[in-house]
Amino acid sequence: MATTTLIGGSIRLSRDEETALLLLASREAAGKLRNREFVVSDSEEQKIFWSAYGLFLRRVKNASRHREAYRKNPQKFNLEGRVKRLRLKKEVIEHYGGKCVCCKEEMLEFLTLDHVNGDGWKYRKEDGISSGNRTYYWAKRNNFPDCLQVMCWNCNEAKQIYGVCPHNRTK
Repeated sequence: MATTTLIGGSIRLSRDEETALLLLASREAAGKLRNREFVVSDSEEQKIFWSAYGLFLRRVKNASRHREAYRKNPQKFNLEGRVKRLRLKKEVIEHYGGKCVCCKEEMLEFLTLDHVNGDGWKYRKEDGISSGNRTYYWAKRNNFPDCLQVMCWNCNEAKQIYGVCPHNRTK
């Protein structure tokens, strides 16, 4: 959730809601400007619009700067992104114990998050997240919920395919 400050107060909006609001405000205002519909009595509306429109323009300008910097040096951006994602993964994995709950593997490269009850599809559907790095962001943003655990890739895949990891299979 982001706090968007418009003249006249702050509103708590998600990133998508904020973007939709800014896009809507810019389209409505552009129409009003073209049709010369702004009048003196709309001063509060104008203030809100110009505040939202300014925020929208800053976003566009920042995105443009980012694209240009990426074009100049894509290797730097790719490396920075990998480092950022690795730090996030390390933070989340360490929070959940730092080793596989099944075989006790500790190498970060082999570890991944697993949904305890095998209901990851439910969370992906409800929250609209895919898998991979977005799961780490989701876990951190939701204060590390108890529905996740750390497993190595082999144990996680075995659990998915066979229903139980071979380490835990009773003989």
